Amino acid sequence: MNKLYEEIGAIEDEIDTISLRIENINKKHLSKDSIYRILKSFDKIYGEFTDAEKKRFINSFVERVEIFEEEQEDGRFLKSIKFRFPVYYNVAETQEVDLSDSGWDYQRSLETVALLSKN
Repeated sequence: MNKLYEEIGAIEDEIDTISLRIENINKKHLSKDSIYRILKSFDKIYGEFTDAEKKRFINSFVERVEIFEEEQEDGRFLKSIKFRFPVYYNVAETQEVDLSDSGWDYQRSLETVALLSKN
């Protein structure tokens, strides 16, 4: 009988573990949906945020930012950024972007802004 009770206990522990995994997967899915909704209306809401709200907003996307103690010769100050969700960087999906020696070149970076209007 004791052996059966031990087996039942082990099975119940496995069920709890699997239930927790399923719950975590569902939470991640919900957070992705909420992130998508926020980003969709980003331009409308971000300008009206207070500084504290802006900080909370960015913290919902970024888990950790590491910086160099001193600015580097090439002007860099960021070591790495760890996001709370996967991002596409350097032809791969990752949650942490290492900027210290990844080949991310400020000189090669190009930003473009375009204004489109309907006539």
